[in-house]
Parts: sequence; structure tokens; C-alpha cells
Amino acid sequence: MALKEIVISRLYTHGVLQYCSSSLRFRPARIQGGYAALTQMADLLSTCCVGLAAFRDIEVFSHEFLPSVVESLLFLAERLMNRALRDKAPSEMIRLFRKVFDSIGWLLRAHRHLIHHVLRCKHYESVQICEDDDVSIVTVTLWNDIFRTNSAVLAEMGNRALTDIMDDIVYKMSSSSNPVIGRAAVKTLVLILDHSSSTQQLIQRRYRGLSDLAEKDWRGKGFDSALDQLIDHLQLDVPWKEPKESSEECVRAACVIQAAWRAHLTRRRLKKLPRAVSTLQRSFREKRRQQQEHTERRRAEEELRHQVCLRRQRAMRLFRQHQLHLMEILPAGQVQRYLGELENKAALVIQRVWRGHRERRHFQQHKHILRRHRAAITLQRAAHFLINPSQDVQAQRCL
Repeated sequence: MALKEIVISRLYTHGVLQYCSSSLRFRPARIQGGYAALTQMADLLSTCCVGLAAFRDIEVFSHEFLPSVVESLLFLAERLMNRALRDKAPSEMIRLFRKVFDSIGWLLRAHRHLIHHVLRCKHYESVQICEDDDVSIVTVTLWNDIFRTNSAVLAEMGNRALTDIMDDIVYKMSSSSNPVIGRAAVKTLVLILDHSSSTQQLIQRRYRGLSDLAEKDWRGKGFDSALDQLIDHLQLDVPWKEPKESSEECVRAACVIQAAWRAHLTRRRLKKLPRAVSTLQRSFREKRRQQQEHTERRRAEEELRHQVCLRRQRAMRLFRQHQLHLMEILPAGQVQRYLGELENKAALVIQRVWRGHRERRHFQQHKHILRRHRAAITLQRAAHFLINPSQDVQAQRCL
């Protein structure tokens, strides 16, 4: 096992990778660097999850830890997408969103069984139904890169997962006029059609009129060679039809696809509506309960503060009465000495309390600095192992 694999396996065994995966869900406002730091963390995490050989916990790593990593990456991608759609100048957020999806693609190319987890993830569905062109480019390009890098993925996915991906690609291809989306969608469909004859039959049966739609909308947009390949695949073993009949069938097919997709979106929104209402009611009750608890707590604190003030006044009154009584008993020449002793005792008490408070505060600050120092040493050692593995091997040989 190489030194890099040893370091990564130890990071996983000691829970560092699990903490990095959980940190992707932190609030960016509380992290130094914000979204950029989270995106860099996602890149490092995906790099550490690829290229590991078999080790003791490989089954748990593959089937439990990696799906949680993909879930966290998609959660971060959805958050970046929402921030990009909300901002007026979303170029930086879109760049980070694209980088997170590059990390997801890196994981999917190495661990192909994670594709089914991605398609079932609710965060990916939120990204999938977004109609923004920049977001659509990233999602279509993801599948294009995966299928182009390793065509064996298509044989392992199954018709259900492949149909879900093709539905999204065909919808974006038919509803957008962006040439970047069209080029990526056409090339992805060509890669799928090159896979097997069963895939060709599935596309021809499911998306009738797609060849006419592609010819009408995307001819002359700069990728005619890929478009010709797609049309040749779609028209293979299809009998010749009259142009008018083909055009009418294309229109009907497009209407059916759009109606089915809109109905699917409507059903999904209606399905989520009761859950949203119950969530709103639960949050309202929780907020009202917290307000009541806060009111009761404030009332109790005010009552306690009032009682403390009364006790303090009573104790001060008794102390002064006792002091006056003692001063009446003492001779006139010893009054000043008695008052001086009282002042010295009071000064000693004040100094003792202040020194104790100062030492406790210094101890807390020193403990925090020591913990940060140890954490920095641990991170530097791990980074040193990853960056300079050859020097670490030489150092071990010397030892």
C-alpha cells in the first residue's frame, strides 16, 4: 500500500474524513473563507475518497460513508445554487457550484454505484428542476463527462436510472435555446445511443419526434457533426414518413413530453405541500414555546434579582447596625484603628477575588491556544504526508 493510501486510510479511521463531510453542512457565515473554504474542503474530500485499495473497513467505506459524502456535496451544491439565484451577480457562486459538481463527477467516475444515490437524492432533484441556464449546463456536462470517460457505466446503470437521466437531458434540450446546453445534451445522447441497440430502441420508443425537434432547433448552432450522428441514430430502422405527418407527430410528442413533465412537477409540489404546512405549524409552535420559556425565564430572573437586592440591603443594614454598635462600645482612641482593620480586610477580599478571576481567565485562554496549537500540528503533519510523500519515506528509512 502506497504512503498516500496509508495516510488517507488513517484519516478515515480517526474520523477526519467524517468530520470534513459533516463540515460541508456548516453555515458559511461562521467559517473563515465562507463558501470558498467549503468548496475547497469538498475538493479535498473527493480527492481523498478516490484511489484507495482494499483495507479492513472497505465495505463500510463504500456503502455507508461514500453515500453520506455525496449527500453532503449535493447539499452544498444546492446551497450554492440558491445563493447564486438570489444574488444579482452570481458568477462567483456559479463558479463554486461548478467546482462542487466537478468533485461529485470525480467521485462518480471512481465509484459508479453512487450514481443511484445521486438520482434518489432530494438535493439533486432541486438542482435538476432549476431552469437557470448556468445550472443546466453544469448538470448536463456532468453526465457527459462521466459517460465519455467510462462507457461501461451505461451497462451498469440499468434502464430506470438511464431513463431518469435521459428525461432530464431531453427536457433541457427541448426547453432551452442556449447552444452550450444543446451541444452537451446532443453529445450525451450520442454517447448513450452508441452503447447498445436496446438503448436505441428505448430512446426511439420513448422520445418520438426527437430527431425532427433536434433538426429544427439546433441545426446551425456550431455542432452539426454531433447533431448528424444523433439524427442518424434516431432515424435508424425507422420507416420513411411524409414531412407533414412527421412534423405533426413531433408537435404532439413535444406536447406530451411537456405535459408529462409539468404534471410530474405539479404532483411533486402537491405532495410536498402537506409536509410544508406541518413543518410551518411545528416551527410556529416551537417558536411560541421558546418565547413563552424566554418570558418565564426573564420573569424568574427579575424576581430572583429583586430578592437578591432585598437580601443585600437587609444584610448591609444589619452590618452597619452591628458596626455602629461596636463603635459605641469601643473607646474613642481605638475607633480609627478598628476602621483601618476593616478597610484592610475588605481590600484583601477584593484582591483575592480579582486574582482568582484573572487566573481563571488566563487558564481558559491558555487552554484554547494549546488546543489550537495541537490541531495545527496534526493538520500540518497530514498535509505534509500528502504533499511530500517521498521525503516522508526517506525519513522513515533513516529512522
